[in-house]
Amino acid sequence: MLRSVQFCLLAVAAALSLGAHAKGEPPGLKGNQAQAAPQAISTAHKLLKSYFDTNNESGLPLGAGTFTTVGTQLTVNCTNAAGCTIAGNLNAQLSGGASENNAAVCLVINGGSISCPFNTIIRAGGGFQVMNYQTFAFVPLGNHTVDMTVFSSTASALYRWNKEIKLYKP
Repeated sequence: MLRSVQFCLLAVAAALSLGAHAKGEPPGLKGNQAQAAPQAISTAHKLLKSYFDTNNESGLPLGAGTFTTVGTQLTVNCTNAAGCTIAGNLNAQLSGGASENNAAVCLVINGGSISCPFNTIIRAGGGFQVMNYQTFAFVPLGNHTVDMTVFSSTASALYRWNKEIKLYKP
């Protein structure tokens, strides 16, 4: 279990450094969504539940500069009085458009994105590119909504995507 948490922390650090390299976060993110930075986890966690959601959107159009919610909204119930950690392992396949495209896949908890940097640059022209992102956030006791959004700076299309959400207790 500790290895999973350590891997998640390494993945977050890698994704954040890639996001900084790709010019930060999607524009308008802070105006549209409250954004929280993941906190370090220093204790072992026990996995309580895992949720999986996947689909092939077969070229769902993504508008330029917009966030598109993907898949089913989950309601995750933290029954631990001390709170829980929600971790997301997300990926999405986008097609190349007419110009270079900064893109992001974001974990959204209770309407706020959790550290949503640009994940990759989709090259212009034909072909497809997959972006991956892992992150987590602490939540208090109670029900919480969890979504995945995809951001595209230029018009693009979404194909295969996967969302794995895990609920842990410290």
